[in-house]
Amino acid sequence: MSAAEEPEEAPPWRERHGPQPQVYSWPPGKRPALSIRIDGRWRYCSVHMRYTYPDGRVAYQVASASRTGP
Repeated sequence: MSAAEEPEEAPPWRERHGPQPQVYSWPPGKRPALSIRIDGRWRYCSVHMRYTYPDGRVAYQVASASRTGP
């Protein structure tokens, strides 16, 4: 099993970066969720927005991660 790459924080978009990313958002109660690894532990969090950049990168804005699973 290979180690997962460490995620990187997406910088705020600026005009000089080229085309804007597509932004998807979900209303409360309809948001998808992710399990993310923080400090060696899996955390459950809901997704507020997804940013899809023209170069293929994807970034997620999530709520604070809970200490327990779903």
